[in-house]
Parts: sequence; C-alpha cells; structure tokens
Amino acid sequence: MPYERRYNLLNSKFMELFFPTLLAAIAGNFAILADAFIISMLLGPMNLSVIQSIQPLAQFINMIYWLIGFGGTILATSSKANFEDKKANYIFTLSIVSIIVISLLIMVLGLLFPDSLLQALCNSNQLKPLVYEYLKFYLLAIPFICFFVVLAYFIKTDNFVQLQFRGFLIANVLNVILDVLLINYFNMGIGGAALAMAVGYFISSIYISTYFFSSRRTLKFIKLELIKSMRYLVDICKTGFSSSSID
Repeated sequence: MPYERRYNLLNSKFMELFFPTLLAAIAGNFAILADAFIISMLLGPMNLSVIQSIQPLAQFINMIYWLIGFGGTILATSSKANFEDKKANYIFTLSIVSIIVISLLIMVLGLLFPDSLLQALCNSNQLKPLVYEYLKFYLLAIPFICFFVVLAYFIKTDNFVQLQFRGFLIANVLNVILDVLLINYFNMGIGGAALAMAVGYFISSIYISTYFFSSRRTLKFIKLELIKSMRYLVDICKTGFSSSSID
C-alpha cells in the first residue's frame, strides 16, 4: 500500500539520520576538543582558557548548522517519500544557499567588529590578545565547517555514505596533524590551532563537493524564489529546532 511504503521509507530514513547527526556533532565539537588537548600539551594548560572563551560562539555555530542541516534533511526525505522530487531539490538548494549566506555573514561581521565579539566572549584584558589570535582564524573556518556539515547531512541520505565518512575523517585528521605542525614547528602559537581547523575543513569541503559532479546523486540545484524560500526556511528551522536546541 502507498501509505505503508511511505511509512517504511520515512522510518528507515529517519533511523539513518542518527549516524550523520552523531558525526555532525563530532565534526563541530571534536575539532575544538582536539585543539584543547593539543594546546594543553604544547602550550600549557593556561591556554585552555582561550578555548573556553570561544566555546559559546562554537556552540552557536553548531546550533545553526544543526538547525538547517537536520531540518532540511528531514523535510527533503519526507518530500522524496511523497514522490515530490522538485520540493526535495528546492529544500536541498535552499539549505545549502542559506547556510553559506548565514555563515559568511557571521564571519564578515566577526572580522569587521572583533572588539565587540571579544568583549562578549572574554572579560579578561590579559586573555583577550590570545583569544583574538584564535578567534581571527576560527572565524575563517566557520563557512567551511557549516557548509561541510550541512552538505554531509544531505549526501548521507542520498546514499553517499563513504563520501561523508571520508570527509569527516579528512577534516579531523588534518586538524590534528596541522595543529602539531603549526604550533610546534612553525611557532604560530594558539592561532595555529584555529588555522589548522580552517585548513582542514577547507580541504574536506572541497573533497565532499565532488558529490555535485556525481551522476548518481538525486538531489539537484534548482532556481529559488524569495517568498517561497522564506516560507520553506521557516519550516526547515522549525523542523530542526529540537535537535539544534539539544546541542
């Protein structure tokens, strides 16, 4: 029966989202945890205060890509279950475009008004120079992290499991290796840790973007309309709110 088929498809796809959700959480948080561990080893535990200062911003970024990535994936999967491929493609396109625009806006505002952001993140005048050294490179990493994670949600549900897994592996392995190189051998200090994260996610974003050139993919980019996009974006955010608020 059509109803039974739709239920089984939705149920199986929803269960599959557990793993990309878990990997997405690791993607955002593991890089910060890896930085904290390596910084404490190479620069001393006192520098961990910098990571603690950045953590509220990192959690805010995590919430945004969970909101759009998880919400968009659920709605796109539901649309496919109802044989509404055009709607699924629209949600996919809107999710990718939205996360790029939002993450770039956050990066630009942070780079233009670093003093205001530093004041919100850190009250210690002694610690602010170190926080800024990490923050300026972390801001550059934000668009790549957000794009990578949201796209990873979608490609997992499009049966590109290995591409998603290798993308996460590349990002985090590069982050750890470059942390050691930039801090220990290039003497970049705590800023080197954030630069390592930015480079790692830049390369992994390029790698995972090979999805767009695959003939096997079912999700396509289509033209967006302003009013329709605003309505769908609200639906995406409402759907992803429960998971992003938990994070």
